[in-house]
Amino acid sequence: MKKTKNELISSWVEKGNRDLITAKKLLKESGFKDIIYFHAQQACEKILKAYLIHFNREYPKTHDIENLIELLLGFDPELKNWKENAAILSSYAVGIRYPDFDIPTQEDTEKAVEFSEEIFNYISQLLK
Repeated sequence: MKKTKNELISSWVEKGNRDLITAKKLLKESGFKDIIYFHAQQACEKILKAYLIHFNREYPKTHDIENLIELLLGFDPELKNWKENAAILSSYAVGIRYPDFDIPTQEDTEKAVEFSEEIFNYISQLLK
């Protein structure tokens, strides 16, 4: 059964929220920086895709946070405030899952979660 627009948005938000919760919980542990970073990126990606659906736009099959923000700027110019930091998350979208990728620092990991949480909360409030 095909989901309605609102159901689809809710599904993306819920999945993104789980990624964000996972990232925040793992921040309290040691040795999970790569996993935390991945989940922070995923939370951001999923909320941006939910926002695109909200504006009746198809989302590209991409992990590029900058690209997703660029697609939304015409609808929400405030997102430009996050575009510069988006590149940091995008760079860890895929490669970080593999053993030959550098593990981010604790500071970078904390910044990634903070950035992701900011944009997630901003968009979540607008989607209510």
